[in-house]
Amino acid sequence: MLYSDKSHFFLTLRFPVFFKKHRSRIIALCAWVILIAAVGIFMKTQDYSPRDLMKFFYHTIKDTSYGPVLFTLLYIIRPIFLFPAWTLYTLAGAVYGFWGGFAYTLVGAGISSMVAYGIGRYFAKDMPLDGKHKFVETWKHKIEENGFTTVLIMRLLYIPFDVVNFGAAFLNVGWKPFLAATLLSMIVDTGAFISFGSTIKNIDSFELSQLQVDHGHLFISFLLLLFSFMVAYVVHRYHHPKKSSP
Repeated sequence: MLYSDKSHFFLTLRFPVFFKKHRSRIIALCAWVILIAAVGIFMKTQDYSPRDLMKFFYHTIKDTSYGPVLFTLLYIIRPIFLFPAWTLYTLAGAVYGFWGGFAYTLVGAGISSMVAYGIGRYFAKDMPLDGKHKFVETWKHKIEENGFTTVLIMRLLYIPFDVVNFGAAFLNVGWKPFLAATLLSMIVDTGAFISFGSTIKNIDSFELSQLQVDHGHLFISFLLLLFSFMVAYVVHRYHHPKKSSP
């Protein structure tokens, strides 16, 4: 009972200090959560499915001359709403074909990754990760020292785009190695999704029964997927060679 009272005392003593120190971040985080929840509630009350949203994006981007600008802006604000990046990869291939989709995705996703990284750095600022747990501290320093390789491997293994963005920010990976690894990995890993998007025909209605797929391009997407995993393995083995037995 005494221990519980003591813990409660320190909790009530420290919380006002913590809130005062991180007040702006706490308010920003609450506003962010409310915004995402509001969008979700709006879509649900309006009976607006993810497929309807993708259909709206597709026609808005395709049917206007400034579609590439809208696509880039959509990519930039994407991390704010935690919209999956792979859907826009596929959409780019469906609208612009492989090479056009690749070019616009490289620009949009590159900027988008830095937006998410910046959000992560804002919330991670002054966060005391060091000295609390030896395991966390050890891995944090390893990732800081090998930020480029770590981000590159995670991208090539198709770990969710924003998990890598926010994770790199919280683990204090420098923005230069983060951006370099992101852009380099996109040359390999985004090709699979963009190629898949370019294989889809009769996508205008977004009715599954009317979709047609070019199986040749689909096979290329599969090969690009395998190639990405192979590159990740080679990079990992190069930086972590097996120790020879005595």
